[in-house]
Amino acid sequence: EHLREVIQKAQKNQKWRLIDRSIDPLISADFKRNEFSVVIDDRWTKTPSERHLYLVFWYDNEWGYSNRVVDVAQYVMHQVKNKKTDKQHELNMCES
Repeated sequence: EHLREVIQKAQKNQKWRLIDRSIDPLISADFKRNEFSVVIDDRWTKTPSERHLYLVFWYDNEWGYSNRVVDVAQYVMHQVKNKKTDKQHELNMCES
């Protein structure tokens, strides 16, 4: 149960859509075009001992990866835009 809480907290606090969880009895075809990097199948999440952990992950390699590339591109564009805005602000301050 503690493990599920940790995963749920990570899911809620993520910046990008990396981790999702599912309790539904789905198969690999159900995850085509899923935008998350990984979907953790909660039905199979178990901690049989302190040193062992069982997790089942589902993912669509190409679609999840493509979404992460878009995330990075948007992030870089945002950084470049902010840098231009900062430089413009500096120039305006110098002209005043």
